[in-house]
Amino acid sequence: MEWVAHTMYYLDTSVLVSYIFVTERRHALARQFLEDLANKGLKLYISPYTLVELYNSVCRNIAGGNLKLADPFNEILNRAGGSLNAKLELLVSMIVTMLVEMLGLEVVDDHEIYKPAKTLGFELPLLYCKCIELSHRVKIRIKDLLHIVYAHLLHEKYNIRYIVTCDSKDYSKTKEQLRHLGLEVIIIEEPTSSQTQYNL
Repeated sequence: MEWVAHTMYYLDTSVLVSYIFVTERRHALARQFLEDLANKGLKLYISPYTLVELYNSVCRNIAGGNLKLADPFNEILNRAGGSLNAKLELLVSMIVTMLVEMLGLEVVDDHEIYKPAKTLGFELPLLYCKCIELSHRVKIRIKDLLHIVYAHLLHEKYNIRYIVTCDSKDYSKTKEQLRHLGLEVIIIEEPTSSQTQYNL
């Protein structure tokens, strides 16, 4: 894949979860891909929604014992005192700090996307109006559509061209619709004989 300078990459939560949890099937691929981008000095962006979803995912999976964290997080979590909630807050804070330091990850937003707009006879934030507008064209679950709409609405301000995901099941069906929004999707998945490692 050719890296595009001055083009920004929006990361959905699945990539960050794969990067953080060693038990995720695509952990090694996500780690290699994100670190390659960061080493080339390319900007990696997430939205406030990504941050909230990441926090929720870490809390659910750690509290439920479903996923194993990359070291040194397991050791730190085991040594930390206090309630499970306090441990989880500390853990997520450390994870985000690590993502910022190792990958240059940046949380981006724009107050304009929360300004009221009209849809279905109601005044709603533009973000939700755009979700409603795109729902019939981009047939994907709302949690993924929110990522797409964030990337689309922040596209011009932050020069976002790519959405990076590990969610091949949902995003592979939306590639053409995303092109009409000025976005390309990069799906991090195991290569087959007929595709590249990072499926554009």
